[in-house]
Amino acid sequence: MVTKEIMNKFGLYHKRENIILNYRTSPNRNADFCGTTQYLLCKSGGIDLWLVDDAYNAAYVRKYSTPWYNACYETPTSYFEAEELEVVAVEVKINTTPIDIKVPTMSEYLEIKYKETERPHYDYCMKNIKGLSPYNLYEFFDLLRDNKWPVKEKGK
Repeated sequence: MVTKEIMNKFGLYHKRENIILNYRTSPNRNADFCGTTQYLLCKSGGIDLWLVDDAYNAAYVRKYSTPWYNACYETPTSYFEAEELEVVAVEVKINTTPIDIKVPTMSEYLEIKYKETERPHYDYCMKNIKGLSPYNLYEFFDLLRDNKWPVKEKGK
């Protein structure tokens, strides 16, 4: 089943560079008089497009820059001239398709990782499996990298 959602957002288009502006964040180093994070409009590529729900919000940001100590996502700091920018509507389409994917259970992980190579460790872990912490994501990625998951069923 595919779910489709279409949202209308608004951003700032840099006319000369032919791009929609992005944003980046940086910490404000816990200064008492400002927010914890500064938001800054930028031209750098990537998926961090600066998009807002209201065209007036984008028009305000085009014309007025917020000082770094008060900058937030809705009103970021901007070093661009208003004439360089144009407010644009952006149609965001979201298509979702559920995928059938599974990760190993703890016992499957232990079998793949240790049963053949470290049998005493495997036996100990299986005996005490309820007290074990789950394997971490990096250990799982090791299995994927080494082509050890998904486990092929016997006879196939």
